[in-house]
Amino acid sequence: MQEKLVKETKKMEIAERRRKLELEGYSSDLSAMKKKIQYFQKYIAKMKKAVDEERGAGEVMEMSEDEDEDKVTENA
Repeated sequence: MQEKLVKETKKMEIAERRRKLELEGYSSDLSAMKKKIQYFQKYIAKMKKAVDEERGAGEVMEMSEDEDEDKVTENA
């Protein structure tokens, strides 16, 4: 009876250690994923800002060309 108790206790200890290691592994995986998500969110924001600036500059240039055409038409 005592032997069986010792044997079962060892099994439980092994299972408990395994679960702790798995939990630590999952926690580190989650923290790494959070860091990656934050990085990509910042990256997307930077890219969006760059695209918006580029579009804004393109619109200004298009307006300038339209204004030049209007001036040429008015002078003719």
